[in-house]
Amino acid sequence: MGAATALSLVASLAALFGHATRFCELPLRDKLSFVPDDAFYYMKLGSEFAGTRRWSFDGGRTTTTGFHLFFGYESALVEALVGSRTPRAIDLRLVLHAILGAASTAAAIVVLARLGRRVFPRGAPAAILAVACGGGAFLLPLQAMEWPYAVLAGALAVNAVGGRRVGWMVAAMVFGCACRADFAIFGACLALALWSVDWPLRGGWTRPRVFACLAGTALGVAVTSAHDWAVDGHLVQSSARMKAYWGSVSGYDLAYGLEPVSYAFSPAFLFTHVLDWGPRTLFALALGAAACAWVLRGRLRATTPEAQVLSRFAPLAIAAYAIAYGWLGAAAMCWYSASFFAAAFTGVATLADAAPEGPRRAAVAVASVLAVLAAWNARLPTWNAGGFLAATDALRADASIRVAASWNAGTLGFLGGDKVVNVDGLVNDDVYPYVVRGRLHCYLVHERIPFVVDRVDWPSPSRGAKLGYDARLLAAMSPYDLGPGGLGAWRVDLTGLARDPACAEDLRSAAARVARPYP
Repeated sequence: MGAATALSLVASLAALFGHATRFCELPLRDKLSFVPDDAFYYMKLGSEFAGTRRWSFDGGRTTTTGFHLFFGYESALVEALVGSRTPRAIDLRLVLHAILGAASTAAAIVVLARLGRRVFPRGAPAAILAVACGGGAFLLPLQAMEWPYAVLAGALAVNAVGGRRVGWMVAAMVFGCACRADFAIFGACLALALWSVDWPLRGGWTRPRVFACLAGTALGVAVTSAHDWAVDGHLVQSSARMKAYWGSVSGYDLAYGLEPVSYAFSPAFLFTHVLDWGPRTLFALALGAAACAWVLRGRLRATTPEAQVLSRFAPLAIAAYAIAYGWLGAAAMCWYSASFFAAAFTGVATLADAAPEGPRRAAVAVASVLAVLAAWNARLPTWNAGGFLAATDALRADASIRVAASWNAGTLGFLGGDKVVNVDGLVNDDVYPYVVRGRLHCYLVHERIPFVVDRVDWPSPSRGAKLGYDARLLAAMSPYDLGPGGLGAWRVDLTGLARDPACAEDLRSAAARVARPYP
């Protein structure tokens, strides 16, 4: 490994573990400012599976497939080890997730660095600094989400392109699909890039890799679909179906589909996280990269077959994921950037490797400055979690609220005393038919849920079409005082809502209708 590549690798790993160490030493209140609400979905699901062997968010009231397979079971293992939900135990599980996430991310960076040394020896330092030493790589492994494992899967997959044993590619694809359900897009793009190098499939180098890539992707999709079917009788995750519905209501936005890329490497991360110019700034970066590729097209054609495959894979994957995530509207979150990590690395490495010596040195210098700025910026909390603990304490202590509905239900469900039923449909398969029909009020009637708890500003007419409620539900909600914790709470007039003729139709699963019959 060249000295510059080794130095870039050491710097990125040192910064990564430095941020992880700092995170582990923070008090619990500050740790929560780096952990999204969705992370507590996994902790709650893992806790219930560890105790009951059932994938449920609400004590068995409902069943869900709204989680990525690998991280769901990893969360169940952490919950089995920790168990308790005392503040000290909550802190411990966040530390465990951070250690595992940092280790997985470090492994991915090492794999990509080795790939860069082998295929893009002159471009590897710039790629490591721009991607592996970017701000997103320091924040996202600490969020107790699937991001670091999906990043590792992508790194293993692209590294397997030139490997001697195609079985490693099959394994990487299966692992990737278990880490993120949309990893099938990654596999399709990699197979297309392989096929494009020798389209008649006559070459002995490309043929087995194309089929290994496709076979691994198909097997991974089959495994995850079979698991979803075994849990609730659907071949597609409940969360994926719900987000597809949200996208159909919100409308398509390609620019928003690019936003997760901003967390994959430092320049765009700085634009969106610090300057807050939004994902449209990434169009300028994309045009700049395209211009560089056009200028360097002669050098790019003279590279090895493996380098040609990866240079074609990078723009294919970034474009495909941006287009796919554009359908989701605001449902695409920062941890979706895992899908772009390997593609961003190979894209930067390709251009830097083909560039002349002078521009390449300049690129490394610019990437170094941006990496330092991104590393410094990653110290800032991602969310304001100042009132989380007080709000969940108030919910847990209120004896009048035995069960409540919530859209942002992760933190409240895990820390609020097991009182919360999710009603945005991400971890509740039963609520989906109600949301898509605009009958969320009927779900509350059928399940006899007399309270709603959430952020104070969350229930609003502007969100009603996407979340399945209308003015009828808002009118039936009267404020309920939960104290000074900052949590919004409302009492729901179920008797008045039950008069709606639409509520005569019970859309819940057969198991729910048997367990809690209505009327």
